[in-house]
Amino acid sequence: MKTYLTLVVTPVTLALLLLSGGCLKDSSEQSVITPPPVQSPVLTLSNITVTIGATTANVTWTTNMESDSIVRYGTISGKYTMSEGSRDYVINHDVTLVNLLPGTTYYIKVGSVNPDGVASQSREFNFTTIPLPPPVISDVSASATSTTASITWTTDISSNSIVRYGTAPGTYNMSSEDRDYVTRHSVTLANLLPGSTYFYKVGSTDPNGVFNESGEFKFTAKPAKLMEKIVTDSLEIRLKDFGDYSVERGEEIDYYSRAEIEIKNTGGTKIPLIIPSTAIVDNLGYQSDRVSIGVLDEFRQTEIFPGGKITRALYYEKIKGSSGTLYITINSKPYQFHVT
Repeated sequence: MKTYLTLVVTPVTLALLLLSGGCLKDSSEQSVITPPPVQSPVLTLSNITVTIGATTANVTWTTNMESDSIVRYGTISGKYTMSEGSRDYVINHDVTLVNLLPGTTYYIKVGSVNPDGVASQSREFNFTTIPLPPPVISDVSASATSTTASITWTTDISSNSIVRYGTAPGTYNMSSEDRDYVTRHSVTLANLLPGSTYFYKVGSTDPNGVFNESGEFKFTAKPAKLMEKIVTDSLEIRLKDFGDYSVERGEEIDYYSRAEIEIKNTGGTKIPLIIPSTAIVDNLGYQSDRVSIGVLDEFRQTEIFPGGKITRALYYEKIKGSSGTLYITINSKPYQFHVT
């Protein structure tokens, strides 16, 4: 005789059967149910566009969820030294870069972060701003004295001023500038050597950083003014006025008078020459001013051959409009010169 077991399957019993692989388990056994992994949200960037101007660029992009906006950029690939952005959480992003240099290539990356900290960043790409025409330079001219020169020119737009100059063509180892933005430019060159020819170029940069430079020009400083000449003992001694000389000392400028002593051998034999390193100037507004005597020739000479000459530069401080006497000793003999 067969005995049959009747099993009543309730919804709870069916669930247990399915979880246990179709086998009923003792109630003392534990079943562990692992929920499926939660998918993290992904922030995506798309539709990145750049609208380029001369000094600005407008960068736009979209994201699939609300997030902030940041653009990092620079003029060297991989180096983003500047940034611009907004902390507003939006889907349509719009960032404008300003104060860019015209005609310059910039490298950028755009990025966004949502309120939960989910972030995304684009690859690097680049754009080049629109170049602007440089200032047009015209009417370049120079007006020179023996020690200074005023260089003038005009530009079609406001721009600053710089003059690069030197005593050889194509070599401009000195400069003077004015940073004011003007259309009529004037730059003064100081401490020139009388009688020397100078070669120069003028340049201007507009407020957008666009620079233009002229071709090469030249001028000749006027010869030094002869103040006095003494002829004695086969020597011809000339004192020449070189005009004003200025020295910048931090924010202050000291002004001096500059002269030159020229000594020439007018005899038929060579003459030993001894000149002290200092001289005295009196009655120029400062009592007993000591004068520094420098060397203008290429090497220090201790004797002068027939027809030869040497020069020494003199720098002395005086009150404007005053005059006095220069006392200098040459070969142990004192000489006096009137100076103004």
